[in-house]
Amino acid sequence: MRPVRLVITAFGPYAGRTVLEMDKLGKGGLYLITGDTGAGKTTIFDAITFALYGEASGANREPSMLRSKYADPDTPTEVELIFSHAGGLYTVRRNPEYERPALRGSGMVTQRAEAVLVCPGDRIITKPREVTAAVCELLGVNREQFSQVAMLAQGEFLRLLLEDTPDRIKIFRQIFKTAPYLKLQEKLRADASELARECELLRSGAKQFIAGAVAADGRRLGDLPPDEVLDAIKRAIESDREFIKNSEISIAELDKLLEEADRTIGRAEEIRRLGESLESAREELAKHRPLLSQLEVELAAEVAKGGECEKLGERVAALTAELPQYAELDAQRDEIAQRRAALGKLSDDYAACKEKGSTAATVLAELKAELASLAGAEGEREAASAALIRTCERREALGSLVSATDEFAALERRLQFAREKYAEAAAISERLRAEYSRKYRLFLDAQAGVLAGTLADGAPCPVCGSTEHPNPAKPTEGAPTEAELERAKLAADRAGEEERSASATAANLAGQVDARQGEINTLCVSLLGVTLDDPAQAAKAALVLCDEEIALHEEALHSAERKISRRADLDKHIAERERELTVFTAQAGEMERSIASVDGELRSLVAGAAALAARLEFENKAGAEAEIAALNARRNAMREALAAAQKRHDECAAAVNDLAGQVRSLEEQLAGAPQIELDAVLEKRAKTAADKDAISREAAKANGRLTANIAALEGAREKISRLTEAEEKLKWLKTLSDTANGTLQGRERLMLETYVQTAYFDRVLARANIRLMSMTGGQYELVRRSVASDLRSQCGLDLDVCDHYNGTTRSVRTLSGGESFLASLSLALGLSDEVQSAAGGIMLDTMFVDEGFGSLDDETLRMAINALNGLAAGNRLVGIISHVAELKDRIDRQIVVKKDRAGGSRAEIVV
Repeated sequence: MRPVRLVITAFGPYAGRTVLEMDKLGKGGLYLITGDTGAGKTTIFDAITFALYGEASGANREPSMLRSKYADPDTPTEVELIFSHAGGLYTVRRNPEYERPALRGSGMVTQRAEAVLVCPGDRIITKPREVTAAVCELLGVNREQFSQVAMLAQGEFLRLLLEDTPDRIKIFRQIFKTAPYLKLQEKLRADASELARECELLRSGAKQFIAGAVAADGRRLGDLPPDEVLDAIKRAIESDREFIKNSEISIAELDKLLEEADRTIGRAEEIRRLGESLESAREELAKHRPLLSQLEVELAAEVAKGGECEKLGERVAALTAELPQYAELDAQRDEIAQRRAALGKLSDDYAACKEKGSTAATVLAELKAELASLAGAEGEREAASAALIRTCERREALGSLVSATDEFAALERRLQFAREKYAEAAAISERLRAEYSRKYRLFLDAQAGVLAGTLADGAPCPVCGSTEHPNPAKPTEGAPTEAELERAKLAADRAGEEERSASATAANLAGQVDARQGEINTLCVSLLGVTLDDPAQAAKAALVLCDEEIALHEEALHSAERKISRRADLDKHIAERERELTVFTAQAGEMERSIASVDGELRSLVAGAAALAARLEFENKAGAEAEIAALNARRNAMREALAAAQKRHDECAAAVNDLAGQVRSLEEQLAGAPQIELDAVLEKRAKTAADKDAISREAAKANGRLTANIAALEGAREKISRLTEAEEKLKWLKTLSDTANGTLQGRERLMLETYVQTAYFDRVLARANIRLMSMTGGQYELVRRSVASDLRSQCGLDLDVCDHYNGTTRSVRTLSGGESFLASLSLALGLSDEVQSAAGGIMLDTMFVDEGFGSLDDETLRMAINALNGLAAGNRLVGIISHVAELKDRIDRQIVVKKDRAGGSRAEIVV
């Protein structure tokens, strides 16, 4: 990564827009960033780091603190960095979160943090987190690693030297891509833990299976010693199997006895039921014989009623013969009713038609009157449209007047604020000018005392030449020095500039206010006729009146348009009503002729129906049919009574014959039946069943034990077999996991990942020691600590320093400030060399070093510069921030940062 162009806007001490074309510094060698203290040298490093990662280079500078306090409120805070990497050109642009003036209205709003990364091929990434992730992936290091490897920030460049093993592991994991080894460690540890849990589950499962095994006497076999329990379960299984076999034989013999007893009991029950049936049949036969005699008498009485039934049949036949005449009479009466209904409907339709004709004539007259009243609607529409256009134009002009008054009020507020700022600046300027004048007078008054301090007896006075000095001037107390006087003058001049700037701003705004006042007066005269003190209020009132007039004109326009539309509708409706009136008149004449015809036909039908009704016995066919139905009902009742009496007689005679047969059959069956002692047979059967139940219960218990013991034996064997295999695997897996994770008892805590990182670290130290030995005249050499200080902490990456002058090895924390700087610089350079040559492909074409050279003596400084020159040889560019004068003389390419008297800082590249 090499910066090509850096643009800083309202960032840190840089109030405006600062552009640094960093490609002018070349592709290799050293360049110096120099300038006044606090001018913003480190801010350049902050800007580069912020552009890449969204954070400053130092841990004590939060992104929210990066907004320039000197910047104009409307100037946005932003950093843009164009950098080259792996042959491609990238552009990243960021802004932090900060408070800015609202674009609308007054007050402040929060500007959110934003970021954009433009990659080769026009691929664009937005959002701060996505941009940071893309930069980390592109460069191969995160912000913390970048500051420790490529940008040694002020106050933080010693961290890489003084980190202990756990912190170095995290740094090297990202740089040297050793995360897979960590994953392997964690996988081995997880697998070992999982296998240990599996062994415990298998062991517990075997115990659970064994716990369910029981002997025939109820003893729990799981309580036996582990080496005896499986054999005990086997013996219990064989015992229960033998018992179940014997039980099945006994139960089969008892089942035969139970079947014989059940047959004997069934025969006894059958003899008992036959005796009960014989007694019941005899009782029923005795009841049915008297009933049969009574039914014979009732049947003879019903047969005697046959003559009356024949007379009723003759009467039904006579009435049935007259039914066609009743049908004819009913038909004539229906026809009369229909003709009367038709005549009534014709009369109603005739009256309705006459009424419709009258209504149609009335409506036609009203429509013609309304049509006459709508004449002149087109003229009304034209007049309303013209008035609406004129009023809308006046409203638009009044709106412009209101807007102008609002802008005028805003200008007046800005003018008032500018005048207050001017008054404040004038007061400050006046005070600082007075202060400078006072200090100037004190300085002049004190010059005599200063000159008197240089006089000596016998030496001539530089003013009067006298060699005697009887009354020399005394030094003035509180007199300012020349430097203090110069600072007071600079402060007064700066305040004067601010006063003049504020005055110019106020004057400019006053001119804008006067111009806008003239525009408003012109609009007032043209729209309201006069100039007013409060034109906004009058314009708003006029706007209200305009809105009311517009509403009236719009309503008049709509009314005229409705009239025109209504007139067209009326022409169509009048034609329709005239056609309807003609139709109604013709229909009324036709209906008068139909009424006369139907009335004649109705009189003829009424006379014929009256003659036919006089010849018949009943009023209508329904009356005759009712009489016939009543006669038939009496005949049917007589017939049904005879049939019922015959049926009852026949059923009773059949029942007497059937019961007599049953009695004879049951008597024959019971003649040779044996005598059985039923109670003795039942008692013997109950005892046999009880014996069978007892044997069955014991067999069921044995069968349950057998099933449980077989399952326990098979389950325990399976679990024990798997447990043996798992425990054998756990032995070597646990040892492998402890070795990889550095947790072997009594051994140093050196993890597999750390072991791999030590190889990289040794190469880093080899590269670092080349420079450290050169910069320290061969005195110091960095060495990796080979023996851990204790067996509880992680080890492998701890660092010591070997002092070749006295032959001792001690902690790097014992080095002095200058020695620590050289050691950390060498270590950072060595790490940078190694990561660029490693397979990870991290390319760091640029390095930055912030301060630290002030603690070095001249010889050590010379050796450090030589080492950096060696590092910068080729295509590597190294930037240094320093106040050391020798560096300014030795390094030609510089970024010079200066404070601006008007506030803020500026920077330029000098090559």
